[in-house]
Amino acid sequence: MTGYQDEGKFGPTEDSPDVPYAFVQWKGTDACVDINCSCGELTHLDADMPFGVRCPYCKRVWKLGVYVSLLPADERLWKIYEAKP
Repeated sequence: MTGYQDEGKFGPTEDSPDVPYAFVQWKGTDACVDINCSCGELTHLDADMPFGVRCPYCKRVWKLGVYVSLLPADERLWKIYEAKP
């Protein structure tokens, strides 16, 4: 598994997860994000260019990470993805 490095090379970085993952390059697009803060607050964010979020309960500030977990999927699910225009 490889990750993106700022130098423009692909390879693992110090903060790369030790599990299968995808790297997200935030380009300032719309996002719909469910947030589960360490204080226990569950909230939701719909925003343009959401590079960070503040918990409405404890006010802690979080940077949106660039790693997304890759979870095993059934082959039938892939056929649905392929069928989309």
